[in-house]
Amino acid sequence: MKRICYLLGVVCLLMSSCTHHNDGPQSETRLPIEEIFTPAGMWIEESDADAPFFQDISRKLFVVNSADELPDDRLGFSDTYKKADFKNYTMLIYYQLHRWEFESCQYLYLRLNLERKFSWTITMKVAADEDTYPGMRCISRFAIMVNKIPDGWDVTATFGLSDYNWSWEE
Repeated sequence: MKRICYLLGVVCLLMSSCTHHNDGPQSETRLPIEEIFTPAGMWIEESDADAPFFQDISRKLFVVNSADELPDDRLGFSDTYKKADFKNYTMLIYYQLHRWEFESCQYLYLRLNLERKFSWTITMKVAADEDTYPGMRCISRFAIMVNKIPDGWDVTATFGLSDYNWSWEE
């Protein structure tokens, strides 16, 4: 009887060690986006794209915790932005100067646990050879609401392009 109990104990120990394999803390966590704002854009002449306003705002991320912190932009903010729930959420706003017309975009929002920062990836879906408006550029604004970002954590934004056949799920 002792041998059977001992054997069962060893088997249970081996099985539990296999199912509780742990490589340490998870390096990243996919987080929910609480609200997605419709991207806004404005087409401008290519020569105007070099203007200081467009150069200063392009590829820039704003971490907004109150309506007073909304950036000054030429696209304007509706009441949806101004009356957002800043008590519980942080609004992330990103601007990109580009030449593509897009029909949709996908977002991925991650917490990078080891680096103590958040990462927002914006991917525009475009046609591969698209140049709809030659001599023009578009300044686009992308915005989302996420759970309040804790003090001391950085936030980065990454912008990319994909064709219509690409998916996060692949």
